[in-house]
Amino acid sequence: HSIDIDEDELVEISLDDDDDNDNDDGIELKNVVHDKNMGVYDEKENNIEIKEENDKGINDIEEIGEENDEIEEIGEENDENKENKSKSLKWYTKVGYAFGEMGLFITTGIIGFFLSTFLLETAQINPVIAGGIVLIGQGFDAVSDPLVGRLSDITNTRFGRRRPWLLFGSVPVGVSFFLLWLVPPVNNEILLTIYYATMFLCVKASFTAVTVPYTALTPDLTEDYHERTSLTMFR
Repeated sequence: HSIDIDEDELVEISLDDDDDNDNDDGIELKNVVHDKNMGVYDEKENNIEIKEENDKGINDIEEIGEENDEIEEIGEENDENKENKSKSLKWYTKVGYAFGEMGLFITTGIIGFFLSTFLLETAQINPVIAGGIVLIGQGFDAVSDPLVGRLSDITNTRFGRRRPWLLFGSVPVGVSFFLLWLVPPVNNEILLTIYYATMFLCVKASFTAVTVPYTALTPDLTEDYHERTSLTMFR
């Protein structure tokens, strides 16, 4: 059977097909433009991230440079201090340092020679108790010496590590040493024992606070072996 189709209908069908093709082409073109835009956007984001990383890297390099400059300055200061410590000490520096030993030696000499006699004959304390007081004081040194040595090593002031100990420790030494040789107006032997044990521990503690930093001044004053030997000889 034959089918009769009007020519106008054929024209309309062809026009509709053309419109559909144009729409498809437009959609494809829009997709292409969209993809290109997204690619440009991603590329811009990548560029921004790269720029931020570069800026961060530059800042890190600048910080490292500043730290290196500070390290160089500290190294120069240490070299200067080392050079100064390696120089020969003046004779009056050695004599002044040695004078400090005289006071310490006199104090230890008096305690060593006369304390036991004083406790027995003047203070009238039982010999066993008097010996116990001296023993406790000497045993206290075994603990206080390394402790004070460590504390003086980590002390950090504008006057140095040792000077504050010498300054503030000398006053308690004098006061406690003076009080050690007094006889309180007390007839109770227990109270006398407590008094002299306390005073003797105060003398030992304050004496350690002076003698240990004072002895440690030798390597602080100079790093030269011969100068240290000379300082020790003057002492």
